Amino acid sequence: MAELNVIAASEAGAEVTLATADDGAGDSFENDGRTMLEIENSTGGEVDVTVKGQRNCNYGEKHDLVLTVADASTKVYGPFDPHWFNDGQGQAHLEYSAAGLTLAPIKV
Repeated sequence: MAELNVIAASEAGAEVTLATADDGAGDSFENDGRTMLEIENSTGGEVDVTVKGQRNCNYGEKHDLVLTVADASTKVYGPFDPHWFNDGQGQAHLEYSAAGLTLAPIKV
């Protein structure tokens, strides 16, 4: 699992460099509740990105958030509530249904 570098947005602008998703092990990023996720899909098909739930709800279940990205599109999702999606080190964890995505976490 690779840790993605969070890009800090600013009034002056920020250069967004997309990283290749680690489709085998998944990825993580530091999540402060103000971080968005830009995902670009050029895989040839629809891909799901799963943000793994880390805490149980009132019914004792963890709920993952599945983000669907159509082929040849770029989507921005988030922010992600740290209470539900962060592990003990402040990281949100991602899994992918296919290889070939590029993405970047962007702190706003």
